[in-house]
Amino acid sequence: MTYTADIVGRMAPGTGLPASVAALMLDAGDVKEKGVVAPEGCIDPEKFIAALVKRGAKIHQTKTIRSMLEV
Repeated sequence: MTYTADIVGRMAPGTGLPASVAALMLDAGDVKEKGVVAPEGCIDPEKFIAALVKRGAKIHQTKTIRSMLEV
């Protein structure tokens, strides 16, 4: 099962808004890991997406289920 979340709309919600939310989370101490870490490894996705939505981002979520028997 795969979940995909896309931001729908103009450029600002897809570029500046995620960067500013991540910076605010970093400043608030929500990011505990040090060093070079992928965003999905150090930022709580539920908290991140909630912050985006709170600031007006439109999120489109897709759930894909694939059979384990597919080749």
